[in-house]
Amino acid sequence: MVSNHLHVPGLHEPLSAGEYAKLEGLDEKDVIEAAFHRTLSAVYLRGNWYPEAPPYSEQRLSRLRGESKLAPRLANWLRQRVALHDDAEYKSEIERLRGQFVKSHWRYDRLSAAQQQGLLSTNQYAERPQPADFGLSRGDLYVHRARYPLTDDLTYAKDRWEPGLLSLLAFGYICAFIGLASLGVLPSWGLLQTMAIAAGFSVMLLGVLVEVRDRCFYAYERKRSRTGYLRYQEALELHELYQTTAQAALHEAEQALLRKKRSYWEFLDGYAFERATAEVLKRHHFNPRLTTGSADGGVDIEVTRNGLKGVVQCKAHVACVGPHVVRDLYGVIHHCGANFGIIVSRGGFTEGAIEFARDKPILFLDTSDLIASIRTARCQYGLKATVVIATVRDQ
Repeated sequence: MVSNHLHVPGLHEPLSAGEYAKLEGLDEKDVIEAAFHRTLSAVYLRGNWYPEAPPYSEQRLSRLRGESKLAPRLANWLRQRVALHDDAEYKSEIERLRGQFVKSHWRYDRLSAAQQQGLLSTNQYAERPQPADFGLSRGDLYVHRARYPLTDDLTYAKDRWEPGLLSLLAFGYICAFIGLASLGVLPSWGLLQTMAIAAGFSVMLLGVLVEVRDRCFYAYERKRSRTGYLRYQEALELHELYQTTAQAALHEAEQALLRKKRSYWEFLDGYAFERATAEVLKRHHFNPRLTTGSADGGVDIEVTRNGLKGVVQCKAHVACVGPHVVRDLYGVIHHCGANFGIIVSRGGFTEGAIEFARDKPILFLDTSDLIASIRTARCQYGLKATVVIATVRDQ
């Protein structure tokens, strides 16, 4: 998480449009326009657009390393990502998470065994498929009314001939002229007048000819290219699934490793600290729910596990938590009918607080405990809070 962390609902690591443009080497106006047209994931808040910070990229790091001066938030972003470079644990975590996300996707069970194996074990779907590989031209994609944009960075097969508006207009003119000539009006009207009237008829026939083209010629083209288009569509869906899960794995692995660093927790503001704590609890099979607003009754997070209810208070300040905070939480536990309570403090706890909580269903977690619990997140009993639950059951 970057320093002076912004709180933007719906985003894990928000950046301003200018900061995002700096990271991506773009113009800020282009970033704002992309956010406005929803081609970039961003949230509009208090008159400004805030995109999600991009995942790790060596290209971004190389670009920013050459900058002489960086804003503190971007400098911190660079410092954190450099630590991930060539990290074997990071790379293995990406692959593990990508496989997990792929298997949990609703499309996974509908895929063939070969497609499932390709998504999990290879990167054959990493590159965007090209229409030319499936014998498709721009016209083929157009007649299928594809939802995929016809961009110039794709490779297409050679377009086949199709009747355009000028061709249809010329055909209509010839038909009209021949029709008028067959009626014997040419001697009486003259060549020029007959040609002018035929031109008028051709314009009137144009709409009919366009409709015939759309119904007949395009129907034939759709039937001819249907097999290739279906294969292309399937390949695109697999590519999108690969890209979606890969990006999600990149972000999750990045955040997971950053949470193991003390500097990550030191830069969080109050709300971000609560949300990060909730993520740690969730990894240990608690069901956290962040409370909203100031009228939270002294509870920042409500948790449930194995039928037991708990309340959590998060203290993001650097001062040690004293006994009065623990005493207040003990009262909240009884008032809410909870079974246990947890106090998470970035600054630690005083001896008086520890003494008051003795023999009570209250757990203390500091930054070191959070980091240690993340490292043991895959263990069933990694979090110290399970000790509290066992204590509650024994009472």
